[in-house]
Amino acid sequence: MKIFRLLIMAILSMTLQFVSCTKEVDVNVINDEGPMGLSCWDLNGNGTGESSEDINGDGNFDALDCQSASGGNGTIGLACWDLNGNGIGEPNEDTNNDGMYDALDCQGEQGAQGDPGEPGTDGNANVQRFDIAIPNNFTGPQFSFDIPIDSQELPNYAIFVYLVRIVNGVTGVFSIPGDIAGDDYAHFLYVEETGLAAVTIRNLSDNSPENTLAPGTYNFVRIVAIEYSSGSKSGKESLSAELKAAGVDTADYNVMATYFGLK
Repeated sequence: MKIFRLLIMAILSMTLQFVSCTKEVDVNVINDEGPMGLSCWDLNGNGTGESSEDINGDGNFDALDCQSASGGNGTIGLACWDLNGNGIGEPNEDTNNDGMYDALDCQGEQGAQGDPGEPGTDGNANVQRFDIAIPNNFTGPQFSFDIPIDSQELPNYAIFVYLVRIVNGVTGVFSIPGDIAGDDYAHFLYVEETGLAAVTIRNLSDNSPENTLAPGTYNFVRIVAIEYSSGSKSGKESLSAELKAAGVDTADYNVMATYFGLK
């Protein structure tokens, strides 16, 4: 019996020791997430969005305000034709004398022209340019000339015609058929078998022949002759479709010259 009591007392002693070593668990401590961190936009750490912290000015306070401020716009570059850098087109900067200030003035100087009284030629085996001088005493309405291409080869060429006018060093190039300077209209005809050609100028308002032009109003008839694969109609249509697809406006000589490498 005494042994049994001693055993009971030992068990009770061990139980009391176990209870005394056990720490009470605070569930609030386990669920505590700790203090909230600072947002990157919160420059003063007060947790409140302030106007100085809305960096991108969109009315929100978020990660987009944490980006660096964008730099200012750079200075506008100089146009290649603007030789003195003042942003103003001046006569000596219109190097091709077309009255425009653009990339065409950035090309090298054009070589010396031949005698304006003789047909000039420019281009390659497939694209040729001819300038045919108009006499200074021409007052209209019709100027006749020969296309300087062998008549047997002429059916293989598409012919584009322009009137050239030079006033005070400024060159104007007008596509034919079409409106030209003043109240005038010009059209062009040629005989394919012989190469004989004529430009006729008429008054746009009533289609009457224009025969009162001031002498020297026009200086050249400019021809661009482009060879295509055959003398057939389909060959010419294919060429026209090719130029159109390439964005070449055949009525604009400067575009044609740039595309084909003409002067």
